Amino acid sequence: MVKHISVQLAILAFLTLPLAADPPGAPDLSDARVTLPYGELKSLWQAAQGEKTPEKRKPPVEATLLAARYQLALKGDQASGVVDYETQSFTDDWTVVPLLGAQTQIDEVEPADAQLIVREGRYALVTNRIGKQKVRIKFATKLIGTTDGAHFHLAISAASINTLSVSGIPEKQMLRLAEATQLSAEKDKASFRLPARDQLDFDVIPEKAVGPPTPSRWKLETQALVQFNDGKLSYTAHLAANTNEGSGLALELDFPAGASITNVSGPDLANWQATVLENQSRRVQVRWQTRDVQRRELSVEYNFAQSLTAAEWNLKSPRVAEGEMNQPFFVVLPEPGLELAAPTETVAPRQLPAWLLGLVNGKDYVAFVGDTSLTAKWLPLVETAQAIVETATAKMRIVADGAALTEIEYKIRHERALTWRVDLPEGCELLASTIDGHPVNPIDRGEHVVEFSLPSGKALNSVAFSYTAKKPAFKPVSGQIAVELPQTDLLVHWIDWELRIPAAYEIAAFEGNVESASSADTTDNTSRAIQLHKELCKKERPRAEFFYQKPQPNK
Repeated sequence: MVKHISVQLAILAFLTLPLAADPPGAPDLSDARVTLPYGELKSLWQAAQGEKTPEKRKPPVEATLLAARYQLALKGDQASGVVDYETQSFTDDWTVVPLLGAQTQIDEVEPADAQLIVREGRYALVTNRIGKQKVRIKFATKLIGTTDGAHFHLAISAASINTLSVSGIPEKQMLRLAEATQLSAEKDKASFRLPARDQLDFDVIPEKAVGPPTPSRWKLETQALVQFNDGKLSYTAHLAANTNEGSGLALELDFPAGASITNVSGPDLANWQATVLENQSRRVQVRWQTRDVQRRELSVEYNFAQSLTAAEWNLKSPRVAEGEMNQPFFVVLPEPGLELAAPTETVAPRQLPAWLLGLVNGKDYVAFVGDTSLTAKWLPLVETAQAIVETATAKMRIVADGAALTEIEYKIRHERALTWRVDLPEGCELLASTIDGHPVNPIDRGEHVVEFSLPSGKALNSVAFSYTAKKPAFKPVSGQIAVELPQTDLLVHWIDWELRIPAAYEIAAFEGNVESASSADTTDNTSRAIQLHKELCKKERPRAEFFYQKPQPNK
């Protein structure tokens, strides 16, 4: 039986009619139906879904050889070997990964189900397994005799990681490999890291006869960065030594008396040792591992005792015991405010070496050529403010009998720990004080001066205190009264001062070194407030003298 399904479609145009124009009286197709077999409907649905599914991107390569680790055992003119491969397949399609050259005699392949074919002169692994696989091949080959030894050749495939381990090297013979890095060497074994190539070649040759080491005569060039640290003049020196004779295995450096050598380092360095000679100078013996290297580079750190207040600073460099040396080059980082000058002007290189540029790193420096005594002169420094008072907010209340209470808070910004002194008005009595809200007892320095200790670690501190004082009692009709605030040596950016007097009086006039605010006079049930302020105040006591009176009715 054929299965049918009814599908209701919205028909936009009647395909059998001419396309040029709609004929008059076209039928209404809004209720038209089309009946399709189920198989055709399913095909249409699958075709539509296939168009929506994006095609999966293929990897740029189907497979690769990750690592090849070769192990060879030499015996006579034969070489038996094992190579461990690691491959990576990026697809489950059939792929081919080239391995050994086809002329190699294979003894065994692991695992047993590994599928090897010969293709384009190589044994190759055929696989459709996605992911990593390991394959081991055991093989044998012959060494090719030469006039002074034997030659080994093996066609291989380039891998990302290639290593070679050879055992059974004949006595008094060695391996010679081009562009290989030797990782280890024992009595009859050696291992190497190989470049990614398609050929493995090496020679078995007699070891070179090595004679006893011979002394070298060096030419030394010294560059040094000099800094003052903890009573010492510290040197970080870069030494370049060149020779064209001898074995280049040892170098002796002589340092002036009083030198302390703390570190010697450099490529191929075997060891170093410092000894004290009869004249109290120091000799450093340096030894390297590899002979017949004609250029050596050393980094040496040493220091001499140096007084910070001495009138002379002596620049000193090591000298080579056997050989000659160029004039040393010093780059000195002076202390701030210290002027260093050589007795004779020398022409220094216009540009610092790269290693010195990295250490100087934008700091101010002075360059000198040759061991010399520098004249040291301390220049006067302009002291800058280490702290300021950003704001001071004071509230002072005076009652009719002249008793006064003042509460004041200072916002102090400082760079380090600060001892801050405040000169209180004469005749006042301190009631309470706090730093950042914590009660403190300031030090009494006498003469109504108190001292607060502000700790480091916080850029802005709040210091608040209150005190009482006694002023003349207010007169029945009119009079005058003088008031003042504490004085500090710090610069005060802004002072807000609120003064309250009994509400029965008004201010007729005032004079002093403060100004009245725009809303100068406000009154509540018991007091009248006068708003004052002062800007940029240092070593000056804010003060004002008021003329007051009782308001006269009908005036």
